[in-house]
Amino acid sequence: MFSHPVPGVLLFQYLLKTLINRENTFHTLKVCITGEDSSNETAVSRRIQSIDAEHPGKERLRVALDTFQVAGPHGSHRCMVFAPLGLTYTTFRNLFPNNALNKDILQQSLLMILLGLDVLHQVGIVHTDLSPNNVLLGVEDVSVFSKIELAELQSPSPRKVLDDRVMHLSYTMPITPGAPVITDFGAARLGDPGQKHSGDVMPGVYRAPEVVLGMEWDSKIDIWSVGVMIWDLYEGGRLFRAVRDGHLYDEQHLAEMVSLMGRPPKQFLERSTKCRQFWDQEGNWIGSTPIPDQTLEGRERQLKGRDQQLLLALVRKILRWDPDERPSAEELFEDEFLIQYRGGEDGSGP
Repeated sequence: MFSHPVPGVLLFQYLLKTLINRENTFHTLKVCITGEDSSNETAVSRRIQSIDAEHPGKERLRVALDTFQVAGPHGSHRCMVFAPLGLTYTTFRNLFPNNALNKDILQQSLLMILLGLDVLHQVGIVHTDLSPNNVLLGVEDVSVFSKIELAELQSPSPRKVLDDRVMHLSYTMPITPGAPVITDFGAARLGDPGQKHSGDVMPGVYRAPEVVLGMEWDSKIDIWSVGVMIWDLYEGGRLFRAVRDGHLYDEQHLAEMVSLMGRPPKQFLERSTKCRQFWDQEGNWIGSTPIPDQTLEGRERQLKGRDQQLLLALVRKILRWDPDERPSAEELFEDEFLIQYRGGEDGSGP
């Protein structure tokens, strides 16, 4: 077992080797802080596992295999058992030149992520926190963990022994060639398919306009996250900065949206009184923050010609003010840029 738990302070995930049916297997154990409500993630796992249909997207979602309680000096901790996974897509992306995936890997990854989202949305789950930090590489060959185990046995990692715990230096995860898996459903919302929700969700610069403006939202915020994530993974930087004086600033965020998406439709602005702070009745910007002078074409620097046209068409298809105009995950699976990878346009896919 490789761990460095600090009960009551942080949440940790560490690798366990267990003996089940006389076969050596590896699992990841997520230990929650004392008092943390992990019931939401457990409920999401149960709903996903209850799906009878053999949807290929189920394999793109990490679910808890088991849960149990463990007593610690600061109280009881809920523990969740998962199949082990590899690097986050943030770390994986940073291994490439210019911190950007190549086109084929981007296309393949998006297809797999959309498969997972299609399952979630069909059963009424909205992730709300989709980003490269919550998408991990899958693991096809668990022998990679045996190598970590052997390395620990032969040369134990540095550790610090305290009165109530032992802290171990974590191993650097090796690259695993498996398909991406969507993880971390702690902030997910459960309901009926298409159900409207309310409240402030989504991380910082990933927030959809309806969330920034305090409107009701639905599963289309996850689709928005896919559009923003495309830029993170492929362009080597954030699509939106949304920061002023070092702090997240809604007006800056909205001004950047206007620069890349144009003015919002009037019917969208009627959904929240907060819109009056930033637009007049005709949809003209009245915020004090200047609209940045930029375009998607000017920001995209990886592709040329037809490839660039298809990529930007995909991004524009997703980044719509009105969530009702954004495609579903299932519809995006047939997008031309993604069909390219599948060999549908020019036979170039594997």
